[in-house]
Amino acid sequence: MLKKRCIRRILEIIMLAFASYSIALLYSVESTKGQNTSLVLLQQLKLQNGDLIFRRGISIESQIVLLSDRSSEYSHVGLIYNLNGKPFVIHSVPAESGEITEYIKMESIQDFIDEEKSEKFAIYRLKDQSLNKVQKASSFAYNCYQHKYRFDNDYDLNSDKQLYCTELIWKAYMSAGVDLVCNRLKNINFIITNKTMIMPSSIIESKLLQNIYSN
Repeated sequence: MLKKRCIRRILEIIMLAFASYSIALLYSVESTKGQNTSLVLLQQLKLQNGDLIFRRGISIESQIVLLSDRSSEYSHVGLIYNLNGKPFVIHSVPAESGEITEYIKMESIQDFIDEEKSEKFAIYRLKDQSLNKVQKASSFAYNCYQHKYRFDNDYDLNSDKQLYCTELIWKAYMSAGVDLVCNRLKNINFIITNKTMIMPSSIIESKLLQNIYSN
């Protein structure tokens, strides 16, 4: 009798483990399908230099941004840069996944919106698609990447070689004579300091931009 109960218990554990694995696998497959669908839709949009891609991150830093900027659904932003016919995202972000350095980076859209980093994202485009303006803004951002400018942990708008995410976007377009912020700075109260910063909503609220995709 005891032996039968042991066998039954072992079978129950095996079945429970199998069910848990199946659910996890199904979730992983569905998440991958969702991301692949988004990537296909982005390809159809034919992303252009200077397009802005916002994401709602899931990191602790992202949650702090969302709590500080309650009028925005997004916590981070990057700029689209096409290289050899393929769109990349140039953005400034604190070190991720065990990275040590915090240089401005350029990565694929797939990496930028990866489900381990992002819950949702949106694409915004300058309404006035002047080639000169978007090329200047894109070149500014690419130059920051090439010269290994760092993420600005001090969140200081006066430092031009250390830039936080929204600061990079603002200064990139300011180099082209386009002010996406127009003094919509936010006063943020941290635990040990107060800062006046450009938040994601400071840029999204610009009347110079139009939303072309949201998921």
